[in-house]
Amino acid sequence: MIKIKEPIFIIGASRSGTTFMHRILSGHPDIGTIKSPNIKRKYRSILDEIFNFSPYIKECFGKIFNVKIIPIEGKNIWTFRYFDDSDVLTEKDSSFLRDYIVKKIMLNYLEYYNKKRFLAKEPSLSFKIRYISKLFPDAFFVHIHRDGRAVVNSAKKMWERGRLYSKWWGTKPDNWREIKEINNLTLICANQWVETIDYINKNKSILKKRIIEIKYEELVNNFEATTMKILDFLNLDCSNEYNSYLKKLVPKNMNWKWKKDLKENEIKLLDDFKEFNRVMSLLGYK
Repeated sequence: MIKIKEPIFIIGASRSGTTFMHRILSGHPDIGTIKSPNIKRKYRSILDEIFNFSPYIKECFGKIFNVKIIPIEGKNIWTFRYFDDSDVLTEKDSSFLRDYIVKKIMLNYLEYYNKKRFLAKEPSLSFKIRYISKLFPDAFFVHIHRDGRAVVNSAKKMWERGRLYSKWWGTKPDNWREIKEINNLTLICANQWVETIDYINKNKSILKKRIIEIKYEELVNNFEATTMKILDFLNLDCSNEYNSYLKKLVPKNMNWKWKKDLKENEIKLLDDFKEFNRVMSLLGYK
C-alpha cells in the first residue's frame, strides 16, 4: 500500500514563480500531483469541487471529451470554502474531517498514478505551513521569492483581468479585509506580498532543515544549477528521462516588465512604503 512519505510543498507569494516551480517538479517520474482536464478555469473549478477525490473520473472526462489532463494547484483540497475566512491554517485547525480529506485525496492521486512522492503547489499554502507540518512532520518545503516590484506589477494585472474590488484575488492573510479597504491597487498587492513573506519568515523555524529558499531570479538565470540544487535538497534523482523533460522548459526572466509597466507615482508609492522596503532588503533586493 502506498503511503504519504516526504511530500513536497511549494510556497511563496502569488506571481513569484510558484507555477514555474510546479512545472519543473511535477515532471519528475517519482512525483504525483493533483491533475485535472485542461478546460476553462471556472469550469475546472466546478469539476474539481465535485470530483477531487477521483482522478479516475477526471481521466475519463479527458478521454470522453478529448481534453488533455494537466497538473493543477488543487486549492480545493485545503479550503473549506464556507468555513475558512482566510488562508491561515495552524496546528489548531487540525481535525479528523479536514485531515482525512487532505490525506485521502493525496493518497488517491499517488495510488492512481503509482507515484512515490506527492507535490502540492498553491500560494495560499504559505499560510498553512504550521498545519501542514503537523500533518506531515517529514514534509519538504520549497519557498520561491521574487523582486517585490515585479510581483506587484504582475499581481495588479491579475486583479485587473475582470476582477472587481468587491471581490478578492490571491492569498488571504488574516488581515485581508483591512487590506481590501486600501483604496489603491498597487498598495493592495504590495501588502499581500509583504504579509505572505512575513508569515513564512515568522513560522519557517518550525520546519528546521526541511525548507529551501530559492530566488526566482536565480532560478531563471541559472536554471540548470539551481534545479540540481533543488533536486538534491528534495532527495530526487535526475534520470535521463527527466533531464530531457527539463531541457524542454525555457525559463524567462520577466522582471524587466515592472520598469516598463509601473507608473512613476506607483514606483514612488512602493519606495515610500517602509514595510515593503524592509522585506525587499530582507530578501536581498535593492
